[in-house]
Amino acid sequence: MSGPRCDRMLAGTALALLLAAPFDVLAQDASQSSAVNPSATAAPTVPAAQPAAEKSSPVAAPAGVQATATDSATPSASPVATTEPTPAPDPLASLDPADRPVAEKIRDLFAATGTPEKIFASKSERAAVETFYKGRNLAPLWLDKGIVNARAKAVIARVKAADADGLDLNDYRLPSFDGLSPDALAEADVKLTQTVLTFARHLQAGRFPYNRVSHNNIALPQAPPDSAAVLASMANAEDPGKALDAYAPPHEAYRRLKEKLAEIRAKSSAKVEIADGPLLRYNAKAVMQDPRVPALREKLGLAGEESDLAYDAKLAAAVRTFQQANELPATGSLDARTVKTLNAPVGGRQVDLILANMERWRWYPRDLGADYSIVNQPDFMLKVMHNGAQVWTTKVVIGDPSPGKQTPLLSETMKSITVNPTWNVPPSIVYGEYLPALSRDPTVLARMGLVVTYGRDGSVVNIAQPPGGNSPTASSSISTTPTRSSCSRPMCAPSATAACAYRIPQNMPMFSSILRVPAITGRRRGSRACSAPASRTWRCRLGRSGCM
Repeated sequence: MSGPRCDRMLAGTALALLLAAPFDVLAQDASQSSAVNPSATAAPTVPAAQPAAEKSSPVAAPAGVQATATDSATPSASPVATTEPTPAPDPLASLDPADRPVAEKIRDLFAATGTPEKIFASKSERAAVETFYKGRNLAPLWLDKGIVNARAKAVIARVKAADADGLDLNDYRLPSFDGLSPDALAEADVKLTQTVLTFARHLQAGRFPYNRVSHNNIALPQAPPDSAAVLASMANAEDPGKALDAYAPPHEAYRRLKEKLAEIRAKSSAKVEIADGPLLRYNAKAVMQDPRVPALREKLGLAGEESDLAYDAKLAAAVRTFQQANELPATGSLDARTVKTLNAPVGGRQVDLILANMERWRWYPRDLGADYSIVNQPDFMLKVMHNGAQVWTTKVVIGDPSPGKQTPLLSETMKSITVNPTWNVPPSIVYGEYLPALSRDPTVLARMGLVVTYGRDGSVVNIAQPPGGNSPTASSSISTTPTRSSCSRPMCAPSATAACAYRIPQNMPMFSSILRVPAITGRRRGSRACSAPASRTWRCRLGRSGCM
């Protein structure tokens, strides 16, 4: 058989097989359907006449047809049961129905953009408050069943008494809860929370950073309280108002300043006015009489009979004390200027000084330790304290009040005590005072007992004064130096440290025992303590030392 004809026959056979395959599939499908349902009509059969090649050579059906046949032959599976996700538990389900609308609005308030940032002072404060509310399932802190609770009333009353601690009530936003919708109640609750945080921060760390006062002359911790701890104490305290008191300085000096502030304000509330009149001067031989004397005694807090009009020595002394406190000529005479100052409105210089010192106490550490020393710079005094009692006091030498020469405000742990220290003159004094004086008179520093050290090029390297009676730190003195950890500020540089210096105490065994150093001995000459000329340093464990 020729090649072309054979090819045509094979092609025809393949085509017949392809055409027959669908009928085979349909026949199988029909037979299966009949087996399932006998009443069904039988499918038409495929013609019997088939080429022998078709029966002996199975050919795969096209992909589409094969898939259809397979799907038809496979019994239909039962539908798979789908499991729906379990809904998350509702955090508000445990709340009282009256608190739930407010809680929902609190949740929406934190979810909104912009509104929380307008309420809080910082992002960290906002995060702490949001975490706190979520920890209590967003329940309001200052409301119970939609009504202001005792907790809110206690903190509002305490904040309203802010002026007793020298704070300004205008710095604290106290929201009203009366007749508000859930939206407004939610915002009021969060605002009161922020106000309480601000008040606690002002009580503990002050109203403003101390670098607004000085950039390089103060080194104090000024540590604000942790917001989460404040909120926890407010939620758990039996009396949140008293819990807020714990953030105020616990020191005795702060308490006395607070009492003095209340005393001055109470006196001024009486509105005692001193009338104008002639000059009153104390004269022991001829005591002056004046109808203003009873009012003057009341103004100055002196006891006396209403009928007593004598301007006596006791009243003149009280007038002199008032004049000194208000930077008036201390004559003890009642003149027009003194009358004007007596009638001045509340506030004045004395109140301002108290407020400034209360603010400064908030910058200091809360725990000064059982043993510590403290320097009162304006009073030029140092006190050594032991278990809350003063065991020794002395006068001190401090820096000049002019800029660049002031003794810094600091609080540091004392590491050592040097008796008879060499006074290394600070660079500010060297370049600002001594070198100009040296250029005018080459012998002036030697006459002052100062030793000048020169470099190889002839420049001044250091000016110091050896221990002795002419030293500004005194012949017998103790100086303290801040730890190295606090020397990042320029004023703490070792060469520029102007430490407070003070006399060795007379009761040296007691003093040495408190400082936990070997007994410091010395010989006495006249009324001044005088130890050996050489300097000597002891390591001590006194605790903190502060200048203020």
